[in-house]
Amino acid sequence: MSNSIYSTEDKLLIIYNAAPGDYQVKITGTGSGSYQLEIGQLTKDGETWSATANNITSGQTDSYQLSFNPDKPLDNPLSNETAETYLELAKFNLEQLIAEINQQSISLRSKRNQIVYINQTIRLIDRALTYLQGNNLTLAERYIQTAVGTDYLLRQRVTLLNEVNAAGEWLIQAFIKANSQSAKPIVKTLADRELNTADKSHSQVVIQTKAKISGENETVGEGLNLNEEFLNQAQASYADNHYAETYIYSLVSRLLSQEISRKI
Repeated sequence: MSNSIYSTEDKLLIIYNAAPGDYQVKITGTGSGSYQLEIGQLTKDGETWSATANNITSGQTDSYQLSFNPDKPLDNPLSNETAETYLELAKFNLEQLIAEINQQSISLRSKRNQIVYINQTIRLIDRALTYLQGNNLTLAERYIQTAVGTDYLLRQRVTLLNEVNAAGEWLIQAFIKANSQSAKPIVKTLADRELNTADKSHSQVVIQTKAKISGENETVGEGLNLNEEFLNQAQASYADNHYAETYIYSLVSRLLSQEISRKI
């Protein structure tokens, strides 16, 4: 590629004046361990950064397709991935979370209490992967949706939220991908009902927060912001007639409303 620079020492690839379109990235393992792929989209309007990570063995090659649009960069530029890939990425994030918890200077009991719930979500992911491999999309989708729910409930169990949120994003993508291939995709009436419920829950929790909390509360504020982001995504997806996205974003928004209610 003539408009690119690659540093073998830093493993850094820069594509300047990149044209809109899809780009294929291949990562080949030189040993067994984990890797992180960081993606930066630098445009005239600013920078958008994202990252993904996974395990790899010597000689193994992982491939990713990245979509780039300089006029509207995607928060998650990974495209055309399978539901299995998204599930494996979510599982990796949760395994990293367990490793980080085990390194914390907290009691063994506290570690176990957190890890038992993380392992519950990992088991759901494993079941979903099994059903996907057996081409049973109906049961796979059911387990993915349950995994989405248990993952966002982890926010009430653990203190390290970054990996939880990252795993949740991959699980959402896995659900959308699986539903797109399902014989029974999410229909408008179901998406509409879930969106209305999420909207009402969000409005109620905002009123409760204003009534019960004076001043700033960082934990509640983070949850409210995330809640609003998912609700906005659900509303935008509904306007574009993307009902699977509407449904799953609304579900997460509703779960976050429940989380905030418990905290206030």
